Amino acid sequence: MSSTSPRQYRLIRSGLASLAAVALTAAGAEWYRMRPAEDEPRVVKRGYSGFLGTDLDTRLHAAGCDWLTVVGLTSERCVDATAQDAVQLDWPVVVPRDATAAYDLDVNAAALVQLGLNVAVLSDTDEVVELWKKGVR
Repeated sequence: MSSTSPRQYRLIRSGLASLAAVALTAAGAEWYRMRPAEDEPRVVKRGYSGFLGTDLDTRLHAAGCDWLTVVGLTSERCVDATAQDAVQLDWPVVVPRDATAAYDLDVNAAALVQLGLNVAVLSDTDEVVELWKKGVR
């Protein structure tokens, strides 16, 4: 992967904890305006999946999370890889349709179909935020 590739900027949020996986050292974070808050824990991704070579699974369990919301770029690559790994680690996964993207609208639509068929419950950000507010874990 190129150090300037937009694929390096993924944001993976847990259901209730403020855990994020964002690469901040390569060009592009400013372009997408994706930065964790100053006090927000960070997990640096090592590959397409937020779980590959990281302690994300351990951190989520330690935070008491029961499900995972996966958002970001790109739906067919990093969102899919993270959701696939999450399911294999026994995490229920929610993917908000309006919080993912791909470099092509048709590719994004197809990726969301595949995610919904295989590993994730599809939702939207308003519904997910309401669940977080209610403390649904």
